[in-house]
Amino acid sequence: REAVYQIVPLNEVESYTRELSGMLGDLGLYIPLVISLSLTGQIDLGPTLIFSGLSNIITGLSFKVPMCVQPMKSIAAVALADKLTHPQIMAGGICTGGIVMALGATNLIGVVNAMIPNSVVRGLQLGLGLSLFRTAVTMLPGASKPNWSAIFWLEWDGLLGAGMALLFALIFVRSHKVPTAMLMFVAGVIVAAFRLGASG
Repeated sequence: REAVYQIVPLNEVESYTRELSGMLGDLGLYIPLVISLSLTGQIDLGPTLIFSGLSNIITGLSFKVPMCVQPMKSIAAVALADKLTHPQIMAGGICTGGIVMALGATNLIGVVNAMIPNSVVRGLQLGLGLSLFRTAVTMLPGASKPNWSAIFWLEWDGLLGAGMALLFALIFVRSHKVPTAMLMFVAGVIVAAFRLGASG
């Protein structure tokens, strides 16, 4: 057991519910971005999933914590919102990875963090989130001609369901008892299963 704990520190877990919610919260952002980029032909889905999975396993075993590389998600969100090409996405990933590696190797990450105010970081996150939200709305059924018809609001992935999910997330986002991300992930799987069954 001690050998297992040295590799995977299960004895340090305070709440498995919160751990699962945190894991699926990260997955809930990663999967839609990757699938959306693959559907538009901007990335290859197979290699992306394989190398992302291997990287997460290696970093998790090495640092004993999940490594959420937020800059890469930001690149994916920008690529989706601004319709970047495959070479542009690769160049952005390589440059960002190189910069992060250099800052980590030289211990300058703390200096850069101290130089950039939190308000700037929050502003960039808000702008990126709004851009991604706008892109997501355009992908909803009937988004090209929004109206009050049932297809626009009452479909499984219509505006009503999206609004309810957003409201639920805003209410329980800081709750330590309600596994928000896990519940939304399960709901998403159920919706996807119903849609798959309905489409035959």
